[in-house]
This record gives sequence, C-alpha cells and structure tokens, in this order.
Amino acid sequence: MTLHSFCQTAAPGATATSSPHSNNNSNNSTPLYPHQTEHNHTVASITTDPSILLLKTTFRTIIVVISAVGVLGNVLNLLTLRSPSLRTVPFLYIRALALFDLVSMSAILLHFFLEAAQVDWVPVVYYEIWVEDVVINSFLVAGLYVAGGWGELGD
Repeated sequence: MTLHSFCQTAAPGATATSSPHSNNNSNNSTPLYPHQTEHNHTVASITTDPSILLLKTTFRTIIVVISAVGVLGNVLNLLTLRSPSLRTVPFLYIRALALFDLVSMSAILLHFFLEAAQVDWVPVVYYEIWVEDVVINSFLVAGLYVAGGWGELGD
C-alpha cells in the first residue's frame, strides 16, 4: 500500500464513521477524509517540490544568519558588560538577557548543524528528541521574562 492510498482509504477496521477502537475487520475502502482527491500531494511529492525546497533553504539560511549575528552580538555585549562601571542592577538585567539569548541562539545553530550533518549517534539523537526543544524554548522564555521585568526598573 502506498502512502497516497493509505491516506485515501481507511485502515481495515477503521472507517470514517467507526471508532478506531472498534473490532470491525472488514476491508472497507471508504475514504478516511472525503474531501481528499487523487490530485492531492503526497509527502514524497511535497518534499521534492522545488518551490518547497527553495522555501526551506531560504528559511534555514535566514535563521542561521540571524542566529549567528545574535551569537556574535551577545558575546560582544557580555564582553562589554564586564566593565566594573557597568555592574549596576539595570546592566545585570541586560547581561542576563544576553546570556539567555546566547544559549538559545547557540542551541538553534546546533540544531541546524546537526540537521545538516545527519548524525545518528545515540547521545545526539537523545539530545534532538528530549533536550533540544526544552533548552531552546526555556532560554527564550527566560529572556522574555527578564526583558518583561525591564519596565519595573524605571518605577
């Protein structure tokens, strides 16, 4: 059974109107999603479509450039904020924001590097599945939390 025919018909025992847990073993070819037609794209044709590949490449390039500039800018920011005269409370917030952004942008760059390298080593796969999203999202949210507290400093 091809992916296209799998998407077009219900699995044995599961029709568009029956529950997936029912015990109906009849081989029913009722369309699972009636609005689908034979002209719909399959996953294989979408991933080889030149316009989709161009869009994915453009997106990757933009995100990598933004992340690389962000890493460089945050490193420069942290180096600048090491000065003893900039050790006041407002600059602590800026330093914390730079650190959170540096970690999240570095994790984003690591994501695209691992995607391009297609490494199948067990610790790398574990990182991609269980750690990557948590690290990226946690540090981005922490940066928003620090940036959101910025307005309270002027009161």
